[in-house]
Amino acid sequence: MRHKNLILLLVVISTLSETNAQTILPLTADRNAFRPGDLIIKQQVEFKDPGPSGKNIAWDFSMLNPVNEKYKIKYQLKTKSDSTQLVANEHETKYRYHLKNDTLWLSEYENRTTRMKFEQPEAQLKFPFNYGDSLFSVFSGTGIYCEKVDLIAQGKTYVTIDATGELTTPTKVTLKNVIRVHRLRDYTEI
Repeated sequence: MRHKNLILLLVVISTLSETNAQTILPLTADRNAFRPGDLIIKQQVEFKDPGPSGKNIAWDFSMLNPVNEKYKIKYQLKTKSDSTQLVANEHETKYRYHLKNDTLWLSEYENRTTRMKFEQPEAQLKFPFNYGDSLFSVFSGTGIYCEKVDLIAQGKTYVTIDATGELTTPTKVTLKNVIRVHRLRDYTEI
């Protein structure tokens, strides 16, 4: 069975100075990697077509209705002795990541009903990551659902930064120097 998932993520990149306000900075590990103790509170909104790729795009989300105003993600170390392995607690699911060299890999996840471990982890991001860069990975994992049903997930993931611009939030705040991370996951077996 073939199944495709499309995931879009808008990432805010801060500038170094006022004179550098038009420069889109790359994602870098020192400024943009997950860090233990980080707590992100997302505001989920109803779906809106993210529009075309390219430079100087304006995303206006000011008219969208919130779906969940306090969607929390908390990051912590998997073990205190290894700062390259992180756990993200999101939506009652623990996602385990491993930072190896310049790439962030998803290695496993689990919640009350499902456990999945990737023998071939899935690449999520690389550092640095600039507009137009891409990242390709093949992933393969096995797991279990409700302690009874065996799971298999295999496929390919393609990640790119495909757009830059400014974003207006539902609270009418305009963020400049925003980049869009576009992730396409193609399941070859699920």
